[in-house]
Amino acid sequence: RLGDVQGGWEVKEDYFPRAVDEVLQRLSLPLEGLTCVIFSDSPEIAWKRSEALVGCTRRVLVPQLDLALTFYMMALLPNGILSTSSFSYNAALVGGKSLVVVPDVKYTLFDYLKQHGWVTLKTSIKGCSSNC
Repeated sequence: RLGDVQGGWEVKEDYFPRAVDEVLQRLSLPLEGLTCVIFSDSPEIAWKRSEALVGCTRRVLVPQLDLALTFYMMALLPNGILSTSSFSYNAALVGGKSLVVVPDVKYTLFDYLKQHGWVTLKTSIKGCSSNC
């Protein structure tokens, strides 16, 4: 979700394609492959950015919905790739996902993402030049 990151905490663009690759490596998927469900409060931007997710056999854009419904839908998915979004983080906790990939950024504000044994991928924050 972009709403949590528009204040300047957005991860670099290469994080999400690498996270999809990590999911593909860790899961034994059926022949139909990986369906990536894209949630955002800025759907047009998210859809455009999701073109870089070449590991996704299919991409599904969830339209902008009521927050409670969006949260519920996110929680129901069996796996998750999170950004620095507290909304997505909480949906992953409630949903009890089998696989969650989170960004490992050098900023203590986001250490909570690394406290659940989830898969971490090193990345950085866009526009951050030091100590991030």
